[in-house]
Amino acid sequence: MFRILSLVFAIVIFVGGLILIVGYTTLPSYNSSTTFEVGYSPELVWQELIKIQLIPSRKGDVVSVNVLEEYGKLIAWQENLRNGGYRIYRMNERQENSRLVLELTDSSYGLTGIWTFDLRSNNNKTDVTITEQSVLGDLKLRGYRVLFGRDHDLLVWVKYIKVSLLQSLLVTP
Repeated sequence: MFRILSLVFAIVIFVGGLILIVGYTTLPSYNSSTTFEVGYSPELVWQELIKIQLIPSRKGDVVSVNVLEEYGKLIAWQENLRNGGYRIYRMNERQENSRLVLELTDSSYGLTGIWTFDLRSNNNKTDVTITEQSVLGDLKLRGYRVLFGRDHDLLVWVKYIKVSLLQSLLVTP
């Protein structure tokens, strides 16, 4: 029994050390993009992207959203997370049905950055390109994400858009 506990302890120490070393040696900044096609018009994709009030029903880690500021068509809001954390976003640019730029100005886990959503019509479908330019200050989380998926936030946005469109389709009369 002692050998098993010793082995488990050694593995935990090794993995924890590896995560810290990788986090320390990796740059905090991250730049990437992904493009995918959805079978909906840019107008419908756009409407789903800007429906801030529906975020809690479409992002599994969000329990509520508080609008912080509205300046014209640009909005700043806070997402309150299930784990007690938060994210504060601000719309920096909004070109109807074609481009949305969101800035994550603050988060409880040290991530900030800019996500750009470009929508292009493609034969009654839409090509969506999401570009991420982020900075992750937390060494542990950065090391974990480098080892297990630094593109986590890009994939969350892809899933959010697809879930939003599917839910919209299901509730449309």
